[in-house]
Amino acid sequence: MRTICTTLLFSLVCAPSFAQEIKVPIRSLTRLHGAMNNTITGIGIVTGLNKTGSGDRTTRQATANFIKRHGLKVSDSDLTSGSVALVSVSAELPPFAHVGRTISVSVKSLGDATSLEGGFLEPVELEYYDGPNSVVYATAAGTVTTGGFGASSKTATITRNNPTSGIVTRGAKVVRELSPELLSEAGDLQLNLMSPSLRTAHNIAAGIDRVLGDSGVSAFVQDEALVRIVLPEEQRNRQQVLRALSLIRDIEVAVEHPNKVVVHLDTGTIIAGAGVQISPCVIAMSDLTISVVSEEEVIQPPPGIHNPGTTERVDRSLVDIAKNDRPLVPLKGGGATVEQLASNLQALQLEPRQLIEVFKNLDAGGYLHAPLEMR
Repeated sequence: MRTICTTLLFSLVCAPSFAQEIKVPIRSLTRLHGAMNNTITGIGIVTGLNKTGSGDRTTRQATANFIKRHGLKVSDSDLTSGSVALVSVSAELPPFAHVGRTISVSVKSLGDATSLEGGFLEPVELEYYDGPNSVVYATAAGTVTTGGFGASSKTATITRNNPTSGIVTRGAKVVRELSPELLSEAGDLQLNLMSPSLRTAHNIAAGIDRVLGDSGVSAFVQDEALVRIVLPEEQRNRQQVLRALSLIRDIEVAVEHPNKVVVHLDTGTIIAGAGVQISPCVIAMSDLTISVVSEEEVIQPPPGIHNPGTTERVDRSLVDIAKNDRPLVPLKGGGATVEQLASNLQALQLEPRQLIEVFKNLDAGGYLHAPLEMR
């Protein structure tokens, strides 16, 4: 077995980071305080799985108890054959969602199921918990789609992404409306910035004053994450407030995009702001690419009339280690960005988890000059 060691040497100059401004509608930058999504949840079962459902006795018993408690119709053979899985179900209920609207739901295995792909989520109620009380706001059902897959034999297993979680697209129907209050207790509108920034907050307030100032509306910056909008007393009825919001949401303002690097752990996606710089450094990686294939081999006993051995079938795992060589793209000029670094790493066909480790270590070592967020 050999180890593949790849060393990347970058002669980089750390340039100061910068932010670029573009104009974006206020509706894309803020959320109205009190009118945000609410998470509704439930516990249900997925049926129709191809032997990838709950397998061990404890999980099957918990699933059976749940089925009995909720009066669902599932046969004992379905439980023992691995065609059923116990799952958690969640959805984001948007504000002002009326009865009959459909929304997508997320489904995750609660037991030892190996895949939910192609299964059917049986009808389940989704509740919003407010202290000790809970209220049903939607019901969900439908076919589960996952972004991963898994396959296995007796001696080898391969998995890509996460086949034990998935979605049911537009699988939940709203059965109860959630009507938030538009005005705060102080009688004003409050806009929460999704990406807090003092410069962006001031630009939002200035834009509102420019468009609605003549009608008596005024906007103030509370802090980097909140802009308060004060309406005249006679404009605080619901219709007038909705009219003001319809005008405010389309106002375009300059946005400060802070330089940062965001890494999504589930998918390996790396997002970086323009111009994020990296200091001079050496990155050394040692890794293996291993392919495991299960094959059945027939073993014969040695020849000889007195040999009591018998012919047997044995599973063998074949291991192959390989590396696909591709040329690196040289870093030109006096500096390097995250985009250039990622291009060099991807030329080596590194997997997402390896790319993530590179950026985690760059951040830990102080070479990455931008906040690193792991999601």
